[in-house]
Amino acid sequence: LMHDVATVALLTTSGIRPDSPGVSMLITVAAALVVVVVAPEPLRRILRTRPLPAEGLRARLEQLSARAGTRHRDVLLWHTDYGMGNAAVMGVIPQVRYVLLSDLLLESMKDRQIEAVFAHELGHVVHRHTLWFLLFLLVFVLLLGFCELAAAGVVSRLGVSDSTRWAVEVGGFALAVAVGVTLFGFFSRRLERQADVYAARVIQQAVDGGSGDPRRYPVGVEGALALGSALQRAAAINHIPPEARSFRHGSVLSRIGFIQRLAGDPRLTRAFDRSMLALYAALFGSLIVGSTAAAWLIARGYASW
Repeated sequence: LMHDVATVALLTTSGIRPDSPGVSMLITVAAALVVVVVAPEPLRRILRTRPLPAEGLRARLEQLSARAGTRHRDVLLWHTDYGMGNAAVMGVIPQVRYVLLSDLLLESMKDRQIEAVFAHELGHVVHRHTLWFLLFLLVFVLLLGFCELAAAGVVSRLGVSDSTRWAVEVGGFALAVAVGVTLFGFFSRRLERQADVYAARVIQQAVDGGSGDPRRYPVGVEGALALGSALQRAAAINHIPPEARSFRHGSVLSRIGFIQRLAGDPRLTRAFDRSMLALYAALFGSLIVGSTAAAWLIARGYASW
């Protein structure tokens, strides 16, 4: 709806051609960004939530949030009729950011386990994972565009039949989707690991009575145990085998094993931090290179704006 309204507005008030590929893409991206920003408000009503009661647990969760330096509008009890033990965070900006904890999760976990789950969700906020996912999406769109141009270039040079041209174009698109989905799974699992590491740091810092940015704190034994206990309990109440693989999260056993290895050597935590910085740098660099290449292709007439 927002895309169509913007298109009509441009048609009636300016000389810009909203039906051109580049302008249409910009309108789509802008509309998607607005949706991402405002979506938590209707979603918190669709998902049947209400503010978590201001009791002892709520106070401790707010203390964890303050220690992490994060802000949100509210912590919500998510009513699932005790059908799902899960947590989530939604919202890019603090004014419309909510942390959701389901009824089954609150009913089935001990306070320390809930704190570990809450800290995991804070990890997504602190490390700006929503924005990194959006950046990944932009890189993926550029990948699709390049595959389309490459397929079209091959077809034009070979002078093949319509059926062969269709097969080449579909093959190029399918290859781009396969590569993109594979990279998305890898990227998502790394972000989940980073949120796990952050949760273990927050719990360890609370146990030690430390202060400052939890990201400067090493993963310790108590933090790893608390997170591992929460992961195991979450798998049990959701009837998920600990060894079962997950495309976006990885298996519970692999996540627990990873955090326990970090707890055994502080140098491994720092090495993980460096690997995440390298991953983010590679993604951002891909966007710069892809955008520059797209601008060059448009300037040379290989693609239209």
